[in-house]
Order: sequence, then structure tokens, then C-alpha cells
Amino acid sequence: RPGTPQRPRAEIVGVIGNVLKEGLDTAPQNELYLLPTNDNSIRREVHLVIKTNGDPAAIIGMLRALVAEIEPSAAISTVGALASQVSASVAQPRFAATVLGAVALVGLALSAIGLYGVLAWLLVSRTHEIGLRLALGARPVTVILQVTAEVWKSLAIGTVVGVAAAVLLSRFVTTLLFGVAPLDPVSFGAAVLLVAALVTIAAIAPAHRASRIDPIRLLRDV
Repeated sequence: RPGTPQRPRAEIVGVIGNVLKEGLDTAPQNELYLLPTNDNSIRREVHLVIKTNGDPAAIIGMLRALVAEIEPSAAISTVGALASQVSASVAQPRFAATVLGAVALVGLALSAIGLYGVLAWLLVSRTHEIGLRLALGARPVTVILQVTAEVWKSLAIGTVVGVAAAVLLSRFVTTLLFGVAPLDPVSFGAAVLLVAALVTIAAIAPAHRASRIDPIRLLRDV
């Protein structure tokens, strides 16, 4: 139409995949890449990603010569493998996650040791009760199952409380997660299974020791 301002025309030469320019913990954003022209020139640094078949360090000299030929006033400041760049970008969150993981493992080990000690003390205090059951004909397997059943009841209560607390506190570790949702069901399920296995292992030894009590000698000492 006459008098209608002409809109700038552009040719789309390609479409790329999602790029996380602001960090691995951010969501992809819509972005448009324009070739440098008289109205849109490069005023800052440019990051080049080059795919090689061999050692990336072998092309550094050729790359510097090529840049100097195209733009003598340009300078290459840093050259490195993409893997090292990605690793450096997540170094701080990775260190924090490693420290938290180490603290969690230590806490898990201390919990298992404490559980073993508590169960051993409880079974010692119930030695006469267990000996009386064995004297009346209870099988050792039955004693082990009774002890572990009591442990599993406490485990069920602790699991409910622990999962609820983890759900409430999950938002505080969002910045440390990459590719995993804060409420990932697989991670929660694996944690519950790990704790259940550890608790069961810690309970079996005291329960097995209690099932081997000699009821005749125990009743004789009463």
C-alpha cells in the first residue's frame, strides 16, 4: 500500500537446538541470531564452537592464523575444550553437591551404627523374654522376624516423616540439580530403598544373636 512503512526483510538460514546461555540451571529462551551488517555489527567478544576429529589443541595455531587473516584487529583470548568449559561452569554447584552428598553418607553411616547399638541394647534388656519364648517352643526364625518387624514399623514412621521433610526442603537444592527435578520419584524411591536395606542389615545381626540364646542356661541363671 502507498504510505505503508516497509518492514525489514530477513532470510532464515537455519534453526538450532535449545541453548542454555545463562547457565545450565535456566530454562531455554527464544533467541534470534543475526549476521553482522552495517546496522548490526559485532561490538563485543564472539564465542566460537568448533568441532574437531582429533586433539582440539592441534588446531589452535591454525585458528589464530585464520582469525588474524579475517580480522587483524581481533584477538583470541582463551582456547579450550568444550568439556572443560562446561565443567568450569558447574564447578561451584558440583562442589556444594559433593559436600552435601558426603555429609549425607556420613549421617547415614552414623544412623546405621546408632540403630545397631540401640537394637543390641534393647535385645539385651529383653533377653529373659526371648529366652522364655524359645523355652516355650518359639523357633529362632520367629524371633528374628518379630524383631525385624518391630524395626520395620519404626522404619515406616521414619520414612513418612523423612519424605515429608525432604519434600518441604527440596526447593533449597534446586540450584544444585541439573536434569533432575527436585521431586524426582526415582531419586526418592532409591533413597527409601537404600535406607530400608541399611536398616534391615543393621537389625539382622542383633536379631540373629538373640535367636541363638540358650533358654535352658538362661532359665537356670534366673
